[in-house]
Amino acid sequence: MAKVADPYLKVDPWAITEEGFDPERNRTSESIFSLGNEYMGVRGYADEGYSGDSLPGSYFNGLNEQMEVGNHYKGIIRSLRYMVNAVDWLHTRISVDGEPLDLAHSRIEKYTRRLDFRTGTYTREFIWLLADGKKLKLRFTRLVSMTTSHLGMQEISFTALNFTGKVDICTGLDFGMVHEEHGQSMWKEQRSGEEGAVTAIMASTLTTGNQLFSGFVLKSSQALHTELVEDDRYIGRQFSLMLAEGEPASFTKLVVNVTDSDASRAADRLWTKAWSWQQRLTGWRRKRCLLTRPPTGAASGQPAISGLRATRRISRASVFVFSSCIRLITGTIPGTTSVPKG
Repeated sequence: MAKVADPYLKVDPWAITEEGFDPERNRTSESIFSLGNEYMGVRGYADEGYSGDSLPGSYFNGLNEQMEVGNHYKGIIRSLRYMVNAVDWLHTRISVDGEPLDLAHSRIEKYTRRLDFRTGTYTREFIWLLADGKKLKLRFTRLVSMTTSHLGMQEISFTALNFTGKVDICTGLDFGMVHEEHGQSMWKEQRSGEEGAVTAIMASTLTTGNQLFSGFVLKSSQALHTELVEDDRYIGRQFSLMLAEGEPASFTKLVVNVTDSDASRAADRLWTKAWSWQQRLTGWRRKRCLLTRPPTGAASGQPAISGLRATRRISRASVFVFSSCIRLITGTIPGTTSVPKG
């Protein structure tokens, strides 16, 4: 049977856009909307979790697991190595009045996702129609830095369209992601903890002993009062954002991932090295990229970024605080590459 092209994406020279959510094409879209920087890559899966057909994938160059291959012939390999599915550093769960967000069951409208090749950002946006009639607009944005390769960023913005209330959020780092071919996670937790604003976890692969540290800090348009959440191969923080009708509220997660593929080195070595990375970036972030409430007279929904000179003009694209941070760090615009299907 001949193959027939069935285009469903809007394409221009600098972006790919999908309008409307199609569960039948979700895995394909997750591949197309991947991000990568040659150090780490992440498929375009839903930050908030999706109980339908999906292949969440997070990969790191040089981190491999090993499997045995049965054979009875000389000269044929007995084992092989493959790129292992790693930490879900975008892991987030969202609910309003006890109703969880899951596109497999939730009613939504005006769904779009876009991969922008100019800024290296992947965004999803839709309106959530809750069972009690509330309408909540959500915007998810993520990137991986092309010049600070250990750095990934995520921002989620919420706008209540017809109500005042709150949204409950739990966001963190999950090493429990299943490697589909094996039907299980290929990681064992080594240690986890918190210090100041940093929440972190480290794990190693089951067979090869490759190690991965992942840590994050949070910033928000509101004062955050968070609680630590810990589970098997998981650490995160839960909190609530207050929503006023028509006014956006958001949080940003800055993540540092550091790998070590040498299984002979002690776990404490990577933990100490990675904490140094994390604290250095966190210290910079506090000084240079604090998200505050909009100043008097500012455009609705446009945050102010302290530490910038008054002469620096902020464009609408800089509403995404993480994009602003990357530009301040590198002076360049990050880009993207694709990653494997999993």
